[in-house]
Amino acid sequence: MEARVKRIVLTCLAVLSTSFFVFIVLLFALPQPNHPFGFRSLIFVVMGIGVVWGCVSTWARVYVYETAGLSSPAKLFPGPRPTDPIELRVWIWKWHFYAAFILVLICMLVISLSIWVQGN
Repeated sequence: MEARVKRIVLTCLAVLSTSFFVFIVLLFALPQPNHPFGFRSLIFVVMGIGVVWGCVSTWARVYVYETAGLSSPAKLFPGPRPTDPIELRVWIWKWHFYAAFILVLICMLVISLSIWVQGN
């Protein structure tokens, strides 16, 4: 019973946090009048997709661990490719998170450059 309640709470937290980031993406997607050709709005949308991707990959990794009954190790880097199928799925989701993080960083850099080029 306790495991079922924990799974329901984790699912609700995942849905709420992902919905929050989707809302933020929708706010970023609104066209802004002083941006040339909507370029910065497009970059905001891509950055928002990266944020949602990172959120979903984090919750998917937690969910895989919880359904297997394992505890999540606190490692910063995933390390070498594991042979266990459950650990392999977690390893892949962790790399998804890192890819989303890099996408968000690149978008932040492009937004900063576009502001600098525009002269604001």
